[in-house]
Amino acid sequence: MKKILASIAALAMAATMATSAFAATTLTGYEEYPGDWKAPQFVDAEGALFENVSTDILSEYVDTGCSITLDISYHKIANKWSNRYIIAPCNANGWEKLYATDASYITGIPAPEVGLEDTTNENSQAKYDDGSYVTQYYFKPDGFIQINPTTDGSEWVLETLSFNLSAEAVKYLIDNAVVNDDGSVYGGLLFQTAGVKIDSLTVDAPIAVDENTGVNPDPNAGSEDAGDDNDSDDNADTGAEAGLALAGIALAAAAVVATKKNK
Repeated sequence: MKKILASIAALAMAATMATSAFAATTLTGYEEYPGDWKAPQFVDAEGALFENVSTDILSEYVDTGCSITLDISYHKIANKWSNRYIIAPCNANGWEKLYATDASYITGIPAPEVGLEDTTNENSQAKYDDGSYVTQYYFKPDGFIQINPTTDGSEWVLETLSFNLSAEAVKYLIDNAVVNDDGSVYGGLLFQTAGVKIDSLTVDAPIAVDENTGVNPDPNAGSEDAGDDNDSDDNADTGAEAGLALAGIALAAAAVVATKKNK
């Protein structure tokens, strides 16, 4: 009986940990747009500006990897709306593009072959017969995530973007940090952007992702098997609900067993 109770308790704890093992860290984006090809900045409680997710924050996830969720808004490039906007997750020390360094470092963003008709031609975007994009966002070979507008660039369907950094990516960022003369450490994750402003950034436990995820401007457009219109946030919510449900079932079973034992 003790073994049964211990097993049920362990199951309940494992299910609960799946949704609450980490304390999410949210960074507030600076209100001003930094300009094209620059790194969006964040502001701390004292009003100081910084541009990177520090190694201190990432170190909590060195064994598991983590999820990154960006709330984003858009700006004109050269005083006009563009037909595409881009954002690249980078190693803060050097601004190298993580996906271009190792494609396995990031999961949850469609690969170039999902978004491009020809991966050697970054202007050959994959579209349905009606002209809508097969996927709303995807990695380009150079490590930038391309985000497509719905029409002329002034309408958007993508305001939140989530993906996972692998444990190897977290270790890589930490290992490539530098120690300054004053003993402070600089490194971690930053983003290089054009036309994109990060309004907030959240670091949390890894989420369930689909490598073919993409948001089609018109869910009814194109062939039925051209892609998956469910984004990773939906998958994350489903996983969280499943974890909580499993925890509830396990705890209820433990209560029943305990009640029977005490009769």
